Amino acid sequence: MVANAVTLAQLVLCSMAGFAFARLRFPGRQFLFFLLLASLMIPNQVTVIPIFLIMKTLGLVDNHLAIILPGMVSAFGISLMRQFYLTLPQGIALLQGYMQSGNPAVVMAAVTLAILPILIVFVLAQRWIVDAFVHSGLKG
Repeated sequence: MVANAVTLAQLVLCSMAGFAFARLRFPGRQFLFFLLLASLMIPNQVTVIPIFLIMKTLGLVDNHLAIILPGMVSAFGISLMRQFYLTLPQGIALLQGYMQSGNPAVVMAAVTLAILPILIVFVLAQRWIVDAFVHSGLKG
């Protein structure tokens, strides 16, 4: 249960943060990413006692949330997803080959695999997405 919760949370949160660092332009983006990478140099042993004290303050000692919450986001996961978002279109473009002499079926298969996760999320959340669009134009 704990491993599934941490994995799902890291997939969602690290993907969103990695996308923000790779594609969005905002003030201080480079500095924040530098701080994120600098946090990789801090050993886990240094953070054990502060995390325990935070969990004790929140009343989560002897609770699964005390293990899940600190593991929901990792600097490594964010930097890995950032690098992925910076290079996925280049990889698909390289499949086209020199002077676009590559196999078009391979390129289309790669594009399908790239779109598939987004399509699955849309199909699963379609009701809420459509509902948000419908209610966004109403006043009163």
